[in-house]
Amino acid sequence: DERSARWYRSLSATLNYMAQDRADLGFAVKELCRSMKDPSEADVINLKKIGRDLIGDPSMKMCFQWWMNLDRIDGYSDSDYAGGDKRTSTTGGVMMMGGVVLKSWSKQQKVVALSSGEAELYAAVKLGCELIGLKSLAVDFGLQVKLHMYIDAKATFGMLSRKGVGSMKHVETNQFWLQDAVRNKVVSLHKIGTDDNVADILT
Repeated sequence: DERSARWYRSLSATLNYMAQDRADLGFAVKELCRSMKDPSEADVINLKKIGRDLIGDPSMKMCFQWWMNLDRIDGYSDSDYAGGDKRTSTTGGVMMMGGVVLKSWSKQQKVVALSSGEAELYAAVKLGCELIGLKSLAVDFGLQVKLHMYIDAKATFGMLSRKGVGSMKHVETNQFWLQDAVRNKVVSLHKIGTDDNVADILT
């Protein structure tokens, strides 16, 4: 009923606020927020699961060391493939400086990717935008930083290391600006194993 729906939306919005600082909640809260328009009893069950999890692990601490490295920003991206009910994928990303998470996100992709490599490409492009934006912010604070991007998809690594669309002719060309950023060393691209990719938790 509408009263229960308002209760659901209120708690989901509160969790969405908490998830800005708690990457471990990112994916689950994203799924809750997708149902805010018309929540069901199954969505309420999922909401209660998050509540029970928070009772067991209610707080998170972030420690900023005096000697933390401030000359580089490390970004991690990941994606599932066609995990949504409409066959859309989830983009996950984490940006860290000195071992501290500055920003994380878990978002549903709007385009239906035709392969896991394509889904990972969209996730990497999102990360590239966020990294360059954070670099501009760092300059405002007088910090000169280098950008490092870590992805675990071999196919996407190959897409970003070459020039042009190759066999991905159905992908919009505006997704390939990141190739120039990698080639011009605006962003350093690194391959990372799935088990070591911290963005995996967000997908």
